[in-house]
Amino acid sequence: MHIIIKDTNYHGITQWLRINFRGGTKYMVIQGEPGVVIRGKKGPGGVTVKKSTMALLIGIYDEPMTPGQCNMVVERLGDYLVEQGL
Repeated sequence: MHIIIKDTNYHGITQWLRINFRGGTKYMVIQGEPGVVIRGKKGPGGVTVKKSTMALLIGIYDEPMTPGQCNMVVERLGDYLVEQGL
């Protein structure tokens, strides 16, 4: 698995996140907190990436799951891992 995160917004250049499982999918970064969480979108689906102390949690969703549901699950699990020191 390859993960490429380009989280810069230099003179209006679009931010993007590419997750390469099999062939790669490119998501447009829509929001996040630097060094903590990134949320991306592609069509009706998207991705939430949360960083803990020792892990990188990746939640990929498509309809009928909503962005809010994916964000909540991934971020709560990430927060739990951070609280546990993991």
